[in-house]
Amino acid sequence: MSSRRWRHLWVFLVVGALSLGAGALVKRPDAPLDLLCSGRSAHMLKAPAGAQWLLYQYYLDLRAEGLGDYKTSARLLDTSSGQVLGHLHRTASFEHRREGRRLLIHVQHSGKSETDNLQEPQLANLGLFLFTEQARLTYRVRHLSADSVLISNGLGAVLFCEQNLPRN
Repeated sequence: MSSRRWRHLWVFLVVGALSLGAGALVKRPDAPLDLLCSGRSAHMLKAPAGAQWLLYQYYLDLRAEGLGDYKTSARLLDTSSGQVLGHLHRTASFEHRREGRRLLIHVQHSGKSETDNLQEPQLANLGLFLFTEQARLTYRVRHLSADSVLISNGLGAVLFCEQNLPRN
């Protein structure tokens, strides 16, 4: 190979390496999340009278624009009898933005049902979203594919989310 070709090859390699390095250093703005999350989960709780199941459903809408919404409902069941021991219904709306692999949330409004009767120790696994107005929270976001993510509270609970379909 001639020295001229070697020179061109080295220039190409150096320029390519510099371009890759510059791309890694330049922070690109994160695209807004536009996700719809829903699901069900169950957690076994130990109680003095025996085991109990906390069953809950959640719905989370992280719109690309405007406030996000979160709704959850839960039932506490006695394992041996199947009797419902308690329940709750909670809602929250919040501002949100993504920074890298983190989801930052600022709770604007929250509400709960007047008939809620579960105690805080029973709700430990529902800690993904605190229903406290003006709370500032952060959660880890992990992309599973181009259109699905997991949102984790760091305590073992995760929400599975998929990209919202285009609105008409």
